[in-house]
Amino acid sequence: MSSAEKYIPRYTVDDYQHWEGDWQLVEGIAISMNPSPFGPHERAVSRISLCIGNAIEEADFECESYAGLDWIVSDETVVRPDVMVVCGEQPERHLENPQSSLWKCFLHLPESWTSVRSGGFTKTKVFWFI
Repeated sequence: MSSAEKYIPRYTVDDYQHWEGDWQLVEGIAISMNPSPFGPHERAVSRISLCIGNAIEEADFECESYAGLDWIVSDETVVRPDVMVVCGEQPERHLENPQSSLWKCFLHLPESWTSVRSGGFTKTKVFWFI
């Protein structure tokens, strides 16, 4: 660990739940979700969510699609996928169980997310990047 890493503050879900504004927490590191997404991103998320919702209804699956629901992965990681499908028991607050699919829309995937691109969140059955 470099000396710079020693000074990066580490947070937990308990800390996260008291913050104002839009944040994600990845392995204890706070990540601001500002500014909000731009038009092309939101159009893609809207279309994906609509298509998935329609497919779920047509197939009569016991699943729901969510856009923008927090997923508590661990005590130090909370992410907010653009779209996710949850089958079985539905969350009342944040999702805390593994689910069927997460969808995150990137116009350009950050290079530092290589591990996520290859399946960094191992509790997830399917993780799609568009």
